[in-house]
Amino acid sequence: MLPLTHPNLTKEQVISALLGRYGSRYIDFRFDLLNKEDQRIGDVSHLVVADSSTIDMDNEAEIHRTAKFQIKDTGEINYLSDRIQPFARLRIRNETIEFPLGVFLLSTPEKSYQQRVIYRNVEAYDKLQILIDDGFTARYVADEGEYVTDVITDIIQSTGVTQINIEKSDVQLPTWFSWDPDTSRLEVINSLLQAINYEKIYVDEYGYFTSRPYRNPSTRSSEFEYKTDQWSVITPGATALQDFFAVPNQWVGVISEPDRVPLTYTYENMSPDSPTSIPARGRTVTKYIDVDAADITSLQGIVQKQAFQDSQVYTEMTFQTAIMPMHSHKDIYRLQHDILGVNAKFQELGWSMTLAAGATMSHRAREIITV
Repeated sequence: MLPLTHPNLTKEQVISALLGRYGSRYIDFRFDLLNKEDQRIGDVSHLVVADSSTIDMDNEAEIHRTAKFQIKDTGEINYLSDRIQPFARLRIRNETIEFPLGVFLLSTPEKSYQQRVIYRNVEAYDKLQILIDDGFTARYVADEGEYVTDVITDIIQSTGVTQINIEKSDVQLPTWFSWDPDTSRLEVINSLLQAINYEKIYVDEYGYFTSRPYRNPSTRSSEFEYKTDQWSVITPGATALQDFFAVPNQWVGVISEPDRVPLTYTYENMSPDSPTSIPARGRTVTKYIDVDAADITSLQGIVQKQAFQDSQVYTEMTFQTAIMPMHSHKDIYRLQHDILGVNAKFQELGWSMTLAAGATMSHRAREIITV
């Protein structure tokens, strides 16, 4: 979640403004035009029709952040190389706090003509698209002994990207790895990140390619709290889905590559608080995982991460709020919905918003279960 900070405001004041405790909320949007190095060219808010533009975030999709912009076509934007970075602006008394909403590559759709103005309805994608479009020209090989995060950084930098924020690891490749030329850079990078139990790569609101060691969401603190109280920003119509019949409670991870010593690791859900645990169900449901892990520590982390993810189908919520522009990537928050009888910690799976004052924001979140 983006920080709720401002030089002249406290965090509590920003939260109060987001929840409407000072009266009506004042939110609008502006748009920066960037060049292919993400350097600011200027403000193009006069060209982007915000009310007809949307942003979607899906943490489980290949491209996490996508957008649709309606743009007045005056020739000021190079759709092949320029990028757009939207900002939400929240006015609090005499101050304004800005929230960046991502850096987007632009498509070049057909023009339309409306009342003597030419428009383009532009599909836009975050910079992960670069790792899909810029393919390898030969089989890619990562050599034994190389530091995994160095290999990943080199793959990204070879596309011309310099905005990289990947936490360095001292784990080295235990053997050589190779991929066919038609494998995307994004797939190779995520395979290497999985091998050292890192998060899948994503691009943050400022355009930086980001990854860090995986951290179980149950160990993370809530960053915000949604409540259906007098200051609620939740609109009517929320849903809660529970479906956990086929959830496993035993996971067996296996490394079985021909040039490595076979390794296995078994993890069992024995938690008395989990409805799908072995003690709670009185039976075992096993899932086998074929893993390319760099070492036994990574294997254990990968299996435990899979166990956690598989057990999170207990409650999935969809709900709408007023626009809350501080949301980012896999945020953690507490959700208390009295009508649905929900009061738990959740992880955001995705969100979407129309860039219009008074519009609502859709959320999809999964309850965090301790396994």
